[in-house]
Amino acid sequence: MTVRLAVFSGSDWSDGEVLYAADLNDTLNLMAGYGIIRRKLYSEADETTDTAYQGSYADITPARSFTITGASGGLILGIHVTAEVSNSTGGADYATVSLVISGTNLGTLSIDGNLRAGDTSSGVQPTIIGGSEQYMFYSGANGYAPYATNCTYALPILDDTTTFTFRGQTGSTNKLRLKNIVVTVVYVRDFEDD
Repeated sequence: MTVRLAVFSGSDWSDGEVLYAADLNDTLNLMAGYGIIRRKLYSEADETTDTAYQGSYADITPARSFTITGASGGLILGIHVTAEVSNSTGGADYATVSLVISGTNLGTLSIDGNLRAGDTSSGVQPTIIGGSEQYMFYSGANGYAPYATNCTYALPILDDTTTFTFRGQTGSTNKLRLKNIVVTVVYVRDFEDD
Protein backbone atom coordinates (compact mmCIF):
# COMPACT_ATOMS: atom_id res chain seq x y z
CA MET A 1 0.00 0.00 0.00
CA THR A 2 1.35 3.41 -0.96
CA VAL A 3 -0.64 6.55 -0.37
CA ARG A 4 0.50 9.14 -2.88
CA LEU A 5 0.16 12.93 -3.05
CA ALA A 6 2.21 15.33 -0.94
CA VAL A 7 -0.90 16.64 0.84
CA PHE A 8 -1.21 13.16 2.43
CA SER A 9 2.52 12.99 3.29
CA GLY A 10 3.26 10.93 0.19
CA SER A 11 4.91 11.97 -3.05
CA ASP A 12 3.14 13.46 -6.05
CA TRP A 13 3.10 11.56 -9.34
CA SER A 14 5.34 12.87 -12.13
CA ASP A 15 4.53 13.32 -15.80
CA GLY A 16 5.15 10.08 -17.67
CA GLU A 17 5.02 7.94 -14.51
CA VAL A 18 2.98 4.74 -14.68
CA LEU A 19 -0.03 4.87 -12.34
CA TYR A 20 -0.50 1.61 -10.47
CA ALA A 21 -3.90 0.41 -9.31
CA ALA A 22 -2.80 -0.26 -5.72
CA ASP A 23 -1.45 3.29 -5.31
CA LEU A 24 -4.52 4.81 -6.93
CA ASN A 25 -6.91 2.75 -4.80
CA ASP A 26 -5.11 3.57 -1.54
CA THR A 27 -4.89 7.27 -2.33
CA LEU A 28 -8.48 7.58 -3.52
CA ASN A 29 -9.81 5.61 -0.52
CA LEU A 30 -8.04 8.05 1.80
CA MET A 31 -9.40 11.02 -0.14
CA ALA A 32 -12.96 9.67 0.03
CA GLY A 33 -12.98 9.87 3.83
CA TYR A 34 -10.87 13.01 4.22
CA GLY A 35 -12.65 15.92 5.89
CA ILE A 36 -16.07 14.26 5.95
CA ILE A 37 -18.19 15.54 8.83
CA ARG A 38 -19.35 12.53 10.83
CA ARG A 39 -22.06 12.09 13.40
CA LYS A 40 -22.00 9.62 16.29
CA LEU A 41 -25.50 9.17 17.68
CA TYR A 42 -26.09 7.47 21.03
CA SER A 43 -29.59 7.02 22.41
CA GLU A 44 -30.98 5.06 25.33
CA ALA A 45 -34.63 5.40 26.31
CA ASP A 46 -34.64 2.83 29.13
CA GLU A 47 -34.62 4.09 32.69
CA THR A 48 -31.56 3.50 34.85
CA THR A 49 -31.73 1.86 38.27
CA ASP A 50 -32.84 4.10 41.15
CA THR A 51 -29.40 4.38 42.78
CA ALA A 52 -27.60 6.49 45.37
CA TYR A 53 -24.14 7.69 44.28
CA GLN A 54 -23.21 9.30 47.57
CA GLY A 55 -20.11 11.36 48.13
CA SER A 56 -18.42 11.15 44.74
CA TYR A 57 -19.17 10.46 41.09
CA ALA A 58 -19.62 6.85 39.95
CA ASP A 59 -20.67 5.24 36.68
CA ILE A 60 -24.45 5.16 36.15
CA THR A 61 -26.09 1.75 36.77
CA PRO A 62 -26.63 0.06 34.39
CA ALA A 63 -23.78 1.54 32.35
CA ARG A 64 -24.58 4.34 29.92
CA SER A 65 -21.53 4.81 27.71
CA PHE A 66 -20.39 4.76 24.08
CA THR A 67 -17.18 5.10 22.09
CA ILE A 68 -15.83 6.74 18.97
CA THR A 69 -13.21 4.51 17.35
CA GLY A 70 -10.67 4.91 14.58
CA ALA A 71 -10.64 8.70 14.71
CA SER A 72 -7.24 9.43 16.27
CA GLY A 73 -5.95 12.71 14.84
CA GLY A 74 -9.49 13.95 14.27
CA LEU A 75 -11.42 16.77 15.85
CA ILE A 76 -14.73 16.87 17.74
CA LEU A 77 -16.68 19.90 16.51
CA GLY A 78 -19.70 19.76 18.80
CA ILE A 79 -21.63 17.70 21.35
CA HIS A 80 -25.37 17.91 22.04
CA VAL A 81 -26.87 16.07 25.04
CA THR A 82 -30.49 15.66 26.10
CA ALA A 83 -31.84 13.53 28.95
CA GLU A 84 -34.51 13.33 31.60
CA VAL A 85 -33.17 13.31 35.16
CA SER A 86 -35.00 12.42 38.36
CA ASN A 87 -34.04 12.98 41.95
CA SER A 88 -36.30 10.27 43.36
CA THR A 89 -36.20 11.57 46.93
CA GLY A 90 -36.44 15.31 46.37
CA GLY A 91 -36.02 17.67 49.27
CA ALA A 92 -32.97 19.74 50.05
CA ASP A 93 -30.47 17.22 48.72
CA TYR A 94 -29.48 16.80 45.10
CA ALA A 95 -28.81 14.37 42.27
CA THR A 96 -26.35 15.30 39.53
CA VAL A 97 -25.24 13.81 36.22
CA SER A 98 -21.86 14.21 34.56
CA LEU A 99 -20.58 13.11 31.17
CA VAL A 100 -16.88 12.29 31.08
CA ILE A 101 -14.81 11.94 27.92
CA SER A 102 -11.74 9.76 28.26
CA GLY A 103 -8.87 8.20 26.35
CA THR A 104 -5.34 7.01 27.02
CA ASN A 105 -3.72 10.15 25.59
CA LEU A 106 -6.63 12.52 26.20
CA GLY A 107 -6.94 11.73 29.90
CA THR A 108 -10.35 12.40 31.47
CA LEU A 109 -12.41 15.52 30.75
CA SER A 110 -15.91 16.46 31.89
CA ILE A 111 -18.71 18.47 30.30
CA ASP A 112 -19.61 21.16 32.83
CA GLY A 113 -23.06 22.52 32.01
CA ASN A 114 -24.27 23.70 35.43
CA LEU A 115 -27.86 23.14 34.29
CA ARG A 116 -30.68 22.83 36.81
CA ALA A 117 -34.19 21.39 36.50
CA GLY A 118 -36.10 22.67 33.49
CA ASP A 119 -33.08 24.31 31.86
CA THR A 120 -33.25 23.16 28.26
CA SER A 121 -30.79 25.63 26.78
CA SER A 122 -27.07 26.01 27.37
CA GLY A 123 -27.66 29.78 27.40
CA VAL A 124 -28.43 29.63 31.14
CA GLN A 125 -24.81 28.87 32.06
CA PRO A 126 -21.82 28.47 29.74
CA THR A 127 -21.11 24.85 28.91
CA ILE A 128 -17.41 24.06 29.07
CA ILE A 129 -15.14 21.02 28.89
CA GLY A 130 -12.86 20.91 31.91
CA GLY A 131 -10.35 18.65 33.59
CA SER A 132 -12.16 18.21 36.90
CA GLU A 133 -15.46 16.33 36.96
CA GLN A 134 -18.41 18.68 37.36
CA TYR A 135 -22.13 18.23 36.98
CA MET A 136 -23.72 18.66 33.60
CA PHE A 137 -27.30 18.35 34.93
CA TYR A 138 -28.50 19.05 38.51
CA SER A 139 -31.82 17.89 39.93
CA GLY A 140 -33.08 19.08 43.30
CA ALA A 141 -36.74 18.09 42.87
CA ASN A 142 -38.62 14.81 42.91
CA GLY A 143 -39.72 13.51 39.51
CA TYR A 144 -38.30 13.73 36.01
CA ALA A 145 -37.30 17.00 34.33
CA PRO A 146 -35.88 17.50 30.81
CA TYR A 147 -32.36 18.79 30.27
CA ALA A 148 -30.37 19.74 27.17
CA THR A 149 -26.96 21.25 26.57
CA ASN A 150 -24.65 22.04 23.66
CA CYS A 151 -20.89 22.06 23.72
CA THR A 152 -19.24 23.55 20.64
CA TYR A 153 -15.58 23.51 21.54
CA ALA A 154 -13.05 22.02 19.10
CA LEU A 155 -11.63 19.03 20.97
CA PRO A 156 -8.75 17.06 19.43
CA ILE A 157 -9.28 13.29 19.26
CA LEU A 158 -6.01 11.86 20.58
CA ASP A 159 -6.90 8.17 20.80
CA ASP A 160 -8.13 5.35 18.58
CA THR A 161 -10.87 4.81 21.18
CA THR A 162 -12.50 7.77 22.92
CA THR A 163 -15.12 6.83 25.53
CA PHE A 164 -18.10 8.88 26.72
CA THR A 165 -19.51 7.75 30.10
CA PHE A 166 -22.48 9.04 32.09
CA ARG A 167 -21.80 9.26 35.83
CA GLY A 168 -23.88 10.27 38.83
CA GLN A 169 -23.53 11.81 42.28
CA THR A 170 -26.19 12.31 44.96
CA GLY A 171 -26.61 13.82 48.37
CA SER A 172 -26.79 11.62 51.47
CA THR A 173 -30.51 10.78 51.16
CA ASN A 174 -31.11 10.95 47.42
CA LYS A 175 -31.26 8.56 44.52
CA LEU A 176 -30.78 9.30 40.84
CA ARG A 177 -32.62 8.01 37.78
CA LEU A 178 -31.92 8.83 34.15
CA LYS A 179 -33.85 8.08 30.93
CA ASN A 180 -34.36 9.18 27.32
CA ILE A 181 -30.68 9.97 26.77
CA VAL A 182 -29.70 11.24 23.32
CA VAL A 183 -26.13 12.33 22.54
CA THR A 184 -24.96 13.63 19.18
CA VAL A 185 -21.23 14.05 18.60
CA VAL A 186 -20.19 15.81 15.38
CA TYR A 187 -16.58 15.23 14.35
CA VAL A 188 -14.08 14.81 11.52
CA ARG A 189 -11.50 12.05 11.37
CA ASP A 190 -8.98 13.98 9.30
CA PHE A 191 -8.40 17.67 8.85
CA GLU A 192 -5.65 19.92 7.62
CA ASP A 193 -4.27 22.88 9.57
CA ASP A 194 -4.47 26.15 7.66
